[in-house]
Amino acid sequence: MSIDEATAQCSCMGLNVLRQDSCNFPGLGRFYNPVIDEPKPVEPAALGERPPEPNVPPAPEAPEDQSDTVAMAVYFDDLQLYQDTVRVMQDQYRQDIRAYESEAQLYKAELTAYQEDFVGWEISRTAAVDPAVSIIGRYREEFGWTYVNKGDDKAYWAKVTTTWIAMGGIILVLTLGVLLIVKRKDVV
Repeated sequence: MSIDEATAQCSCMGLNVLRQDSCNFPGLGRFYNPVIDEPKPVEPAALGERPPEPNVPPAPEAPEDQSDTVAMAVYFDDLQLYQDTVRVMQDQYRQDIRAYESEAQLYKAELTAYQEDFVGWEISRTAAVDPAVSIIGRYREEFGWTYVNKGDDKAYWAKVTTTWIAMGGIILVLTLGVLLIVKRKDVV
């Protein structure tokens, strides 16, 4: 279970283990790290799409009669206009690609910084939470039978009553044992 899942599901797991208002377990405050209260680093916005290659219009076709000087002059004017248009489109495309590549370099640097921040943030949270959860797990394993939910009155008072009865029985046995030993010593 991740730290965030444990925090959402349990009152004494995840980040809640270090918050006194949800988990009041003695000695866990020493593991508190202010990083656990910091928000998750923000991932940079995704890189946009690469600019599409320009759709170059078809070149003008040469006239069938190449001896017609007027048609050839119109063709050369159209061809010059076509070449100028294509050059402008190609220049704009190159400029868009350069802008995209510089944006990609900036995105790469931002993503690297984000990943480093995120890993440091996650390690700090884990380093604070895991020892505290481990201590609770160890105590629960060894002394889990002693725990009782104070919010459940019926279970709480049943545990308290059972404990007092057991302690009374132990006191009675020890008192009777002492009296028996004293009586035996007097007889001897």
